[in-house]
Amino acid sequence: NFPGYSGGISGVELLSGLRRQAESFGAIIKRSLVTRLERTSDGFTLETSLGLISADRVILATGVQDISPHIPELRGLIFDGQVRY
Repeated sequence: NFPGYSGGISGVELLSGLRRQAESFGAIIKRSLVTRLERTSDGFTLETSLGLISADRVILATGVQDISPHIPELRGLIFDGQVRY
């Protein structure tokens, strides 16, 4: 279960609440398959199953398994605060 919920919370309820909170801060959530992610001078460009998407910030949701994403120099990016994993 998840800390802070003494009575417990289902995964569906937790994700729903997180989604609502993110959207209340202006996040736009798009579910798609990303085939390429590229850093640009003003953010990121993503090639996805929805087409090209530009974004200031990107959250990578990789699933429930703890598998590091294949990002060059990942450790340095984490240390610099550019990637949270």
